[in-house]
Amino acid sequence: MTANRSSSNAGQQHINVRQNEQIFLELLHAADVAHERAQSWEIARAVVALASSCGSLIAAFLHGLAITMSIVGGSGSVALLGMTFVSQARTKEATKIQERFDAELFGLHLNSEFNPLPTDEEVGRLARRYHKEEKRDWYIDVSELPRPYAVLLCQRENLLWDWPLRRKWASLLLKTATGWGILGLMIALLADWTTRELLLRWMIPSLPGLILAANLVAKNRQVARDKQQLALHIDERLGVLPAVNPGQTLPTRQHSKLMSDCRIYQDRIFHLRNHAERVPGFLYRRQRTEGEDLARTVGSRLRARLLGGQQTER
Repeated sequence: MTANRSSSNAGQQHINVRQNEQIFLELLHAADVAHERAQSWEIARAVVALASSCGSLIAAFLHGLAITMSIVGGSGSVALLGMTFVSQARTKEATKIQERFDAELFGLHLNSEFNPLPTDEEVGRLARRYHKEEKRDWYIDVSELPRPYAVLLCQRENLLWDWPLRRKWASLLLKTATGWGILGLMIALLADWTTRELLLRWMIPSLPGLILAANLVAKNRQVARDKQQLALHIDERLGVLPAVNPGQTLPTRQHSKLMSDCRIYQDRIFHLRNHAERVPGFLYRRQRTEGEDLARTVGSRLRARLLGGQQTER
């Protein structure tokens, strides 16, 4: 499928209608399956880290197993490294499918760095494994807007509430890791351990969990900060765009300049998505409805302003 890059028509033709065509639904479904495959490796990393860290409790009460649990902890740290590479590869596969969905839907050219993109056959195989609710109406209502305006609103939606979730997850992980370390120190003090015993019976067995937690906290905070900054930048850009009439097209030069800027924003979104570290499903599901409602409310308000207050019914 080839992206349509020449037209300056309003956003409805290219986004709100086309996103529900079969090829775009298949891309969304395939991306979901690919993300689930990457998520399974993240879950496996968490299980390895948790199992190794539980060795600290075993070593704390069974002195004879301290060396064994330390070896388990060291081995778990090495295993995490290998699993991280696999998770990153799976994540990149999913991100490329999402990039193809956005680029073709928005009418943006695909940069060479995204090649090779998943083929139609690969997308089809992944999409057949999708058995959830059909992902219709993926983006908010951007009808009657010029395409660049519509793309900017959709890009803003992609960034809107992911970063607060990442901050919550990073905060929860940091508190958990800190609590685990404090628990070890309390046990060491109560049992009158030496420094060597503290290392062998608690810190080394806990090493995979502590390494994973530190990595997740740092990466999620970084991605959250970068996504927030990009969202604010897009907000500033939307704030200075002149209002248009419903269905109005932009002059060719203005249209081309805005679409070029959208491609730059899309590049940054791709690189921010391309991180294996992710928010767990339970936190995502708990915040999903609230996040989607907020996106639609704010998006509708911005669309109304860009249309000069002349909101139209779809």
